[in-house]
Amino acid sequence: MPGSSAFITSTRLNGEALPFGAEVTDSEGNNVGVVAQGGRIFARLKEDVRELQVNWGAAGKPETCRIDLSTLPARSAPEGNQIETFDITCLPSAVLAALNK
Repeated sequence: MPGSSAFITSTRLNGEALPFGAEVTDSEGNNVGVVAQGGRIFARLKEDVRELQVNWGAAGKPETCRIDLSTLPARSAPEGNQIETFDITCLPSAVLAALNK
């Protein structure tokens, strides 16, 4: 997948780290990364990706939150092998929807 690499540090709204091993997908449902220790995500992002979804939990009781990349400064492909880095909160879908009204 063309795009750039990003190193994202994210927490849930309550300040807790995202669960280790949680799947990270883009708005098209493509798996772009996984949550590592301390809520750190290494992801491969297309330049036009504006939101990521983090999914975890047991079957029958899934949990999710969303990372709104549109609130960050305009992204462009880094030069060479540089990796974008940023810290951002992963918000529940209902909170994100209310903020985007």
